[in-house]
Amino acid sequence: MITTVLHKHNIDYRLINKENNLITILIHKYDFESIHIIMNENGFVVTEHRWAINRGYIYRYGAHEPILYIRDNICIEYITELLCLSLTPFNVIPLDNKIQKWAWANVKLEKDEMWVDDRIVLIEVLIRSIFENKKLKSSDLKIIKKHSNLINDNYMREMCELIFFNFTEELVKMICTEELDDIYNRYVGFCDY
Repeated sequence: MITTVLHKHNIDYRLINKENNLITILIHKYDFESIHIIMNENGFVVTEHRWAINRGYIYRYGAHEPILYIRDNICIEYITELLCLSLTPFNVIPLDNKIQKWAWANVKLEKDEMWVDDRIVLIEVLIRSIFENKKLKSSDLKIIKKHSNLINDNYMREMCELIFFNFTEELVKMICTEELDDIYNRYVGFCDY
């Protein structure tokens, strides 16, 4: 596993996602060069990210484009901050700095791998469902159900409010009642700001 290689090279990281053939890893900006060397040594090739600048995406507020490596149908994307697509097409923005700090400070050790905590996993699924997929995939629904007990947590609510603002209360109700089928339309149709 790539995390063993990262440990060996003393790269500080947080796993965000490991599903299907995509692994998403949060790293520090200063480790990009080391990551590139490590990935090349392990037979990975850089390829264009789905949110590539070459595809018309614009990175706002100091956000950095993710780097995507592929080998044997395994994709590993490295990000230097938690990102979110904007509702404005082709705009990528970083999540609030409080959320970034939380992701680094709250580590979940699982099978010798450094993961972001479950709150960040839940936030990532929610923003991907609303801002990128514009719907809820069955795999995302499983993750939301698995972590739904966190939605009333004070830290979780505070982080959600930094992303979803006044829609947070509606989102909490949707998660608690498992009425998530129309999550995107409910979000874009929300007017109580």
